[in-house]
Amino acid sequence: MFNVQGFKQSHVYCSKRLSKRGGIGSSETRLRLGALSVIGQILLKSPDLHGMDERGITLYNMSSMCNIEPEYSGRPFGGMAVI
Repeated sequence: MFNVQGFKQSHVYCSKRLSKRGGIGSSETRLRLGALSVIGQILLKSPDLHGMDERGITLYNMSSMCNIEPEYSGRPFGGMAVI
């Protein structure tokens, strides 16, 4: 498990690790509840994972933005993913 400090800014690193190791666990993905599909979408476009399709990626992720005040407008926080 490693802290990606926001999946959108570290997806290249995650793709490289996946291409060599076959699986990773990450914390601090910082995705809102409605944006969890972003991880799979970005990974499928990665040149490091060429030839991979959605059947080749198993993804379990969770946002920690579920129980926040509706008025919250700051950057997303927390979250985890096992890929």
